[in-house]
Amino acid sequence: MKKLESLILDYYQKNKHKLINEYKWKVDKSKIPSIILLNNDDQNFRLNLELKKQLTSKFGISNKKIKNELIHYYIYHWGGIHSNHKKTLKKYYNSNPKDLICLGHKGIASWSKALTVHDYNKYAIFDARVSAALNCIQINNNEAFLFPILPSRNNKIKCFNNKIKYIAKERKWTVVPRNQFYRNYLRLLNNVSKKADVTIAHIEMCLFAFAEDIHPEKIDLFKNN
Repeated sequence: MKKLESLILDYYQKNKHKLINEYKWKVDKSKIPSIILLNNDDQNFRLNLELKKQLTSKFGISNKKIKNELIHYYIYHWGGIHSNHKKTLKKYYNSNPKDLICLGHKGIASWSKALTVHDYNKYAIFDARVSAALNCIQINNNEAFLFPILPSRNNKIKCFNNKIKYIAKERKWTVVPRNQFYRNYLRLLNNVSKKADVTIAHIEMCLFAFAEDIHPEKIDLFKNN
């Protein structure tokens, strides 16, 4: 996946200067657990990065009840994922990272947030926008790897997903095995972050933030056909 590493690094280098002013995901401070104390920074990117840092820091020194509260907050309130059954959330609270990763792509938008709370320097969120970005930047790559296409409420991402399924099938992309793709994803982020001299959170947040900017409608999908 060396070529993909280069593509992600190039993507980050082109967009990193926009993160401070254009990262749009807001932090609702009224929902944050009381154990987390954020500063008054009004820049979404810096605030979200500090939130990840503090979640991991507090998780490491907290009792089980607080650990569960932190994970619940990050999935339910910060992530806006309200569809998880109580039993499912309990599994995310109680499972270790290895067991969560073994779930494959099922529930990954939720359980990858739980892992990020465990250690934001070691794990990263994988959701529909990140998946879209990873797949899209490979459209003109001759050796492309298809990452799991996740459901999305974003109409642009939905449109992209439909197109990428067709492209991947026509060009016979290599499908990343369900039991390996998250580890491959982390490996990619780690290798790219070292070259860019940033944390893996920077790379993940960049993929997330600008997924719509590389939407298929804005590039020549059939350039190599």
